[in-house]
Formats: sequence, C-alpha cells, structure tokens
Amino acid sequence: MRATVRAMVNYLQVNAPYAMGVGFTPDVEHITNDAKVTDHHGLLPTMEIAAADLEALPAGEAAVLSLVAARLLCATASAHKYEAVAVSVTCGGHTFKVTGKTVLTDGWKAIDAAYKACLKEKPKTDKEPAALPMLESGQTISPVSAVVEDGKTTPPARFTEDTLLSAMERAGAKDTSDAVEHKGLGTPATRAGVIEKLVRGGFVQRQKRQLVPTTKGTNLVAVLPEAVKSPALTAEWEEKLLRIERGQLAPEAFMQGIAEMVAGLVRDHQTPVEGKKALFAAPPGEVVGVCPRCGKDVREGRKGFFCADKSCGFALWKNDRFFSARGASLTKATAAALLKRRACPCVQLRVQKDRQAVRRRCGAGGHREVHQFQARLFRRKGGQGWKTAPASVS
Repeated sequence: MRATVRAMVNYLQVNAPYAMGVGFTPDVEHITNDAKVTDHHGLLPTMEIAAADLEALPAGEAAVLSLVAARLLCATASAHKYEAVAVSVTCGGHTFKVTGKTVLTDGWKAIDAAYKACLKEKPKTDKEPAALPMLESGQTISPVSAVVEDGKTTPPARFTEDTLLSAMERAGAKDTSDAVEHKGLGTPATRAGVIEKLVRGGFVQRQKRQLVPTTKGTNLVAVLPEAVKSPALTAEWEEKLLRIERGQLAPEAFMQGIAEMVAGLVRDHQTPVEGKKALFAAPPGEVVGVCPRCGKDVREGRKGFFCADKSCGFALWKNDRFFSARGASLTKATAAALLKRRACPCVQLRVQKDRQAVRRRCGAGGHREVHQFQARLFRRKGGQGWKTAPASVS
C-alpha cells in the first residue's frame, strides 16, 4: 500500500491545480503501515485517476474526488507550525491581555488554502487568532488610543447534524490515550445511526437544519447517572479494548467489569432520583365530567376515562364490551354525556336479530340494553345504586 500511496501523491503534486506551486516532500510513512493493516479508516484515490477522463465526471463526483485527493496531500504534507503568543499590556493602571499566534511554517494548510481557493462556493472557515507583531518583554508601545464599544454575547448555536457529528468525534478526546485509534463517541460508521435512533425514539427532533432536544430527552439526561452520560466511560472502554488487542487484558475480564457496572447501576438506582420523579409523570388528561361516586373530576386517559381519585376506582373503558359487541365505541362525547345527563347519547348500536346484524339507535329499540349498561356503570361500591332519578335514553 505504501508504494501505491507514494505514486498517487507524486501524481497529484504534478497534476492537481491546488498542489502546483506548493513545494513539499511527502511523508507517506506517516499515514501508512503495511505491517499493521486491520480496519480501513481512510478514503484513498487510486491510480485510475491518471487514465480517467475527469472532465467527463458529473460535477458531484468530481467534487468528491477532488476533496479526497486534497485531503491525501494534506495528510502527507509537513506539519503546520506556529507560535502561540499571550501578551499582557499595562496601561493607566489597568492590565489588558491578548492572545495570538505567529505562523512559522504553513505546511499542509498551504494546500488546504489553495484547494478552498479553487472552489466556486467558498466554505465558512473558523476565525483564526490575530497575528501579533514581534514584541519584547518590557517594550513600550506608543502612541496608544482607546475606544469604548458596546457589545453583547450570543448563546451557542444549536447543533446541526454536521456540527453534532464533529462534536461526537471530539467528545472525551482529552481523556483518551493517544495510542487509542477510535476516539470520541461511536465510530465514523455508527455516529449518524446514533443520531437517527435518538430522533426515532423521540429524544431529539429536527427543526429545519437544527437538532433540538425534546422534553423527553431533556428529562432523561436529568435522571441518568453521571457515569453513563460521561464520554470518559467510552474513553475507558476504548483503553481496555486496546489492552485486549495487545494481549494485556483478557476479554472475559472486560465483560465481567461491564456486568459489574450494570449490576451496580441497577442496585444503586432502584428508586427515582429525588425531585425528578415528576418529570416522567403522564400529563393529566382532559376533564370530561364529574365522578358519580365521589364527585371528583373524571379525566380522559389512553385506555379510558378515570376518576382523578385513584382510590375511588371509577372508570369508563374505551373498549367496553357493551359498545364493542354492538359495533360502537365509547368516545369522549359519549362519556361526557353519560356523566352529565346520566343518559346514552344517540349513537348507532348493532344488535343480533335472527342471526342477522341490525343497526338500531338508542331510544329506538335499544333502550333496554342501554338501561342495563347504565345500571352497571353507575352502581356504587357495596351494591348501592346511584341515588338520582332513573337514567333516560335520549
């Protein structure tokens, strides 16, 4: 592979427009190692580029090929070297601080700048620290002018998929050993899938190009143990996987550690976090009427209409067999009418007659069955009936 990459880089140095005039000696050994080929993490152009008619390529394909070739040249070019400078200046009894940098060698950034200059649409670039003039300790600067300017800070921009992928790649890097090959959260092949899973689970939603956490996602982060949320856990696992690869740690010991960690999390977090239980409480449903047993509100739920006082036990089930057996369902309007008027609203019911389904309306032959349903529905605990006027059929 090393010989192939060297030939490819030599070809690009001569033929790529963004490499012309940028003299450098490629360091192919820095990015290739024929003795250690495991995963393939980089995209490389092949020598087919020399024989192909690049002018005939579609614009999108040509742009991708050009980007991959430019990155290969940048990877084999010399390092970009600069000197970081921090200056403290005293004036009128006040101390002002400024940081900047002085570029010593352009290195690979010269190729990157030339490539971006060839693009029709110039990409947005990060603001570089200002270059400072040569300064010496104890130097006096004159003349000096001062201007007061009003300004305001802005909150950090919300993540887009591109910026979130970049943040996932850098997450926990400071806690990860330089010897670890995979850094950050996930791998290049899995990070996009992680984002999609969060969207499908309702933890994140897309608002145009932005990714915004939902209430469900925010609440989940609030109650998760810190050990699970921290990128340091990924860094620790990657470190152990590297030791397994080198034969310094048994795979069984690694899996045993994970099992013990999970058991500890389950053991130590069996009860909701103090003050966080209300985050996952179901929102109260709409009030549809007054409970005939205790006088509390009856609210709509996912499967029916229930008294707000759980000890009361009053319930109207949406899939009640009285309605389902007759081809109808207990809707919110029906439940509200039953609770308010003690009567069944005019709905279509299906009854059996001579083995043939016949549809009837309440009050037109179905009133006896409706009265039976109402008598069962409003029966008090202990067998006592509802002490009001008899239910009627509307």
